[in-house]
Amino acid sequence: MEERVARFNKAVEAFLRSQKLDTIEQVVSQGHLDDFLVDPAISAYLTRPAADIAFDPKGTPQIDSDYERQLYDACRLNKKTNIPYRAAGEFGDFGRSYMGPREFYNSGISEETTATLNRVIQKQISESAEPDTQKSYHIFLVANGEDVYQTSGLLRRIQGEIGQYDSYKGVMTDSVGNDVILPDSGTSFLIIPSGRDDHAITLFAVVDNETKKVIRTGLCNSMQDTGYAEALKHRMNMDVPSQGELELDHENGTNRFPKVEPFPFVDCSHDIQKVAEDLNCGLYRANFTRALIDMLQNEPEVRSVLADPHADNEKVVGHVKAGMQTHLPGYYHRVAEGFTEASEEEKRQLHLQTRWEAGNEFMREKIKALSRQRSGRSRANEDPEA
Repeated sequence: MEERVARFNKAVEAFLRSQKLDTIEQVVSQGHLDDFLVDPAISAYLTRPAADIAFDPKGTPQIDSDYERQLYDACRLNKKTNIPYRAAGEFGDFGRSYMGPREFYNSGISEETTATLNRVIQKQISESAEPDTQKSYHIFLVANGEDVYQTSGLLRRIQGEIGQYDSYKGVMTDSVGNDVILPDSGTSFLIIPSGRDDHAITLFAVVDNETKKVIRTGLCNSMQDTGYAEALKHRMNMDVPSQGELELDHENGTNRFPKVEPFPFVDCSHDIQKVAEDLNCGLYRANFTRALIDMLQNEPEVRSVLADPHADNEKVVGHVKAGMQTHLPGYYHRVAEGFTEASEEEKRQLHLQTRWEAGNEFMREKIKALSRQRSGRSRANEDPEA
């Protein structure tokens, strides 16, 4: 470790000399950051794996190089860099708000760090939602259901029960803004990262593609809270009156409000976010979203039960929860009699390392983009006619 730090420090000092700079702050403020990042010795150190990082009891990563710490400080002050700030501050609050990660809530970190890491995580989830051609079971990641009321609204539009629904355009979108188009046959499974009351959750919906009827909806929460689940069920069906149908709008001469049935709702929550200090609901949501996608791609019995409108709720919940445990290796360990829950320290380390690797992924993508730009400019200079 000391040898690697020494190599990094030596590379930084060589870079400063070559650019006639005195400080790391000048690297950022005077427009040299791109050249700094593409230096192989520098980039290799900055993207070292999370397994090599030590975290203190508050979750702060140990930064052994003063140059690296100075880099993150300079990037934090210069918001245009969008470089994730990983040098100081508590890590505990990554994802306390359902709107996305709010890492370093008590250390004055800019919104750019939050947005940067959120984009990385969403991209990773989106990529896992693209099954190969042999496993295409109409599984869709829906990114515009951030709030349970939005989820309810888009599902109503799918069923054509609110408004004049004649197109998929803009109804459901994935994480890069493309329209989610349901097929005309079979069953679709919609995975919807969502939230309510400052808490991140994952919702799902099962839709009959031919009739566009929502077969059932469900909640996957990292906390087992019956009251919270019931509140979500109510919010999912706020537009369902007690008498079972809405009156026609006679004044305007329309029948815009036909009979509205409540969405069947099942609570498939897990009881693994238990301690008050664990404020990682955003990361639980990310991992639950991936697990749901993996489960539906690989567990035909779970797909069959979810798609059966007559399946007993208890049976549905049992299959989903058991199926997800298989695909949540960071939270559950397989043992002879089934699964055992990971310890609080194991979960803590998982979340710390997940955040670090999200930062690494962003850095690697940025460095690749910079390298492509330089390669393109180099070819253009060699052949102006190209």
